[in-house]
Amino acid sequence: MALVAVSVSDGAFQCDHANITRTILDGRAKLLLIASSTPTWMSDELTIYAEMMRCPLLRYDHSEIKIATGNGSTLYARCIVFTDAQAASDILSMVPE
Repeated sequence: MALVAVSVSDGAFQCDHANITRTILDGRAKLLLIASSTPTWMSDELTIYAEMMRCPLLRYDHSEIKIATGNGSTLYARCIVFTDAQAASDILSMVPE
């Protein structure tokens, strides 16, 4: 998969394990993106939750996901869940079938 670049508003994503899990189980997750450097136990757990709640899941071939926030700072994450349908659909449209 090529690098993914998408603009998301603040609050449209979660990037820590506890909030990702809560977002998926609450049914608010539109897309789960997991980087290749995510620990196996975490990746397996989030995959099970995503499948259980029918949340789309993408495996990202790079080691970290780079997120540019609205205030100009940059965040790095191993996994991220999008709660904004527009950002999720933008990413899914870039993925080849």
